[in-house]
Amino acid sequence: MIRDVCRITHHNDEVYAGALADVLAIRSALSGSWSRERSVLSAAVDGLPDSAVRDRIDELVNLQLQPWDVTRKFGTTGHVVDTVPLALYCAQFIASDPLADVLAQTIRIGGDTDTRASITGQLAGTVVGSAGMPSELVANVEGSREVILIAEAFAEFVDTRDCILDRQ
Repeated sequence: MIRDVCRITHHNDEVYAGALADVLAIRSALSGSWSRERSVLSAAVDGLPDSAVRDRIDELVNLQLQPWDVTRKFGTTGHVVDTVPLALYCAQFIASDPLADVLAQTIRIGGDTDTRASITGQLAGTVVGSAGMPSELVANVEGSREVILIAEAFAEFVDTRDCILDRQ
């Protein structure tokens, strides 16, 4: 399904690998398998097919650098090979920094900031949940209440669907 969705706008297997890496990272955060000992990058790279995205994530797994230093080494273009791995790398800082700081640091890097901050926010937001979301980040977004209602309904649907699938 991820491949089919990616092909709507991108006819490139690297985009599929990037989307899959994001899904695997979020799944690791939801399942609790992401920890300081097992990074989100490790969780994502294990499930990826052979690709440049996988290779880049593999290069980032053991780095102990600030995101800015990572961009000096690898770049920060809008290409999925740069964007997704760097977004996952930035999201890991949620283990030590507040969400607003993680997002600000991600944006300050420059380059494809909207996509990278979105992916970083998805993953970091999954880790902290709604309780860790600064209300001022959400309150000033037009239509945020409607988005929250949709997200809550989707989460309930997923929980219900998971329960049904578990019984089968």
